[in-house]
Amino acid sequence: MPLIQDDRLIFSLKIVSADEELSGLDVAKAQLQTKMAKVQKLDTGNKNLFDPINTLVNAYQVEFGKLDGNSRSAITEQDQIDSANKKLSNHFFPNDTTISVPSLVPFNNIWSKTKPFAMTYAIGKNYTEAYITIQKEEDIISTILGYITSAGSNSDIQNTSGQHCIDTGSCSNPTYLDEPTCLLNGGVWTPGPDLIEPFLTVQTLKTNIVSAANSLVSFLTTEVSSIVTNDSNVTRQTQNNAAISDINTVIIPALNTWLAYSDFNTSHGQTTCIGFNTYNSNLLAPTKLHSTQLTALQSALTARQSFISTRIPQLNANLGTISQDLNTGEINSSSGLYGQRYSFLLLRLDIFGGSLTELSGLQSAINAQNSIKSSISGSKNTYLGILPTSLLKAPGNGTATINLVNSSLFSPGDSVFITAEGQQELQRAIKSISGSLIVLNDAIPAKYRPSEKARLYKDLT
Repeated sequence: MPLIQDDRLIFSLKIVSADEELSGLDVAKAQLQTKMAKVQKLDTGNKNLFDPINTLVNAYQVEFGKLDGNSRSAITEQDQIDSANKKLSNHFFPNDTTISVPSLVPFNNIWSKTKPFAMTYAIGKNYTEAYITIQKEEDIISTILGYITSAGSNSDIQNTSGQHCIDTGSCSNPTYLDEPTCLLNGGVWTPGPDLIEPFLTVQTLKTNIVSAANSLVSFLTTEVSSIVTNDSNVTRQTQNNAAISDINTVIIPALNTWLAYSDFNTSHGQTTCIGFNTYNSNLLAPTKLHSTQLTALQSALTARQSFISTRIPQLNANLGTISQDLNTGEINSSSGLYGQRYSFLLLRLDIFGGSLTELSGLQSAINAQNSIKSSISGSKNTYLGILPTSLLKAPGNGTATINLVNSSLFSPGDSVFITAEGQQELQRAIKSISGSLIVLNDAIPAKYRPSEKARLYKDLT
């Protein structure tokens, strides 16, 4: 069914206007790209401010987690990009209503303020304002101290030799294997020789303490490698140096010294329980579980606990805090490295003027320009499929000959229409085509001009 006149006019106009529209979009896109290049330089500078302190914070957080058992979230570049793009579940502009964020529950778990949300990743917490619990140094220390306490249930000669002495004998009623049970049940007990044998309870205890001590050495070796060594703040770095020294020159040497002792010494030469139980265990020392060596280990671990109780407040103060007004998004107060890092983060993610946020907006605008261009080109091609159309190269001259931009769309014998904005639509037939010149069956007035989108088209519907 042929197109109605209004449709022919508007479709043909869209076809001949498309290139001009695309050109205008290219100009706008070029302007956006020029601005984007300037903003990119600013954002690179802001990133250069943010990255060093972020690296410092992340390092302090690793050490802190090994001391208090709280794994803290590290901020990555992708986290910031996702937040600038307002990606679902991004960290600084929470926007997932299905995930509960305690501070944002009254706001349907959505952060709608212009400043980045500071109650999660900005202070080392995760998306739900919590920490993930991990093993801490104190866990291993407490385990070892517990084992040392257990060792107190044994005599020093037992702990030192790894042996114990038991009375042997037999019951007249072989059902009963020890003297008390034998006598209780009316049997007659015949004493045998004393027997000194390995004390499995003590030997297992030794194995457990050795395993825990080795685990602590490995843990401390990893921990000390995470302690900051290049903080330009003299006070903080002095504290860091002390923390490194306490591990490298105090607690690890104490552990290694204890681990180097012999497990047990059985050279007491005793064959009776009386002789074994009254033997001076100091003559067999040092061994791992001798009271002197265990006391030294216990003292070293207790001193380490004391150091940890000093170090944790230092790290708390160094990292600092951030207090944010949840109704306005403004920062009430901030301190330490968290506060300083957030101020640099704000330079990139503030909705009003943040460089990364602006970059995201410009990129979205460029993407929109590309989408519009694609839509215009697609529409043009669709319309051309049903209404081949070409602009006139020159105005009509009162003759039947016209000059077209694209004469290849037409053939001799075609029934065509010609119009221009503000002029009526004329119907003609093509008599001949020579290059870009087309001869029609009737004249075209001079008022049909390219400047008014004068165009020739044919209806294929």
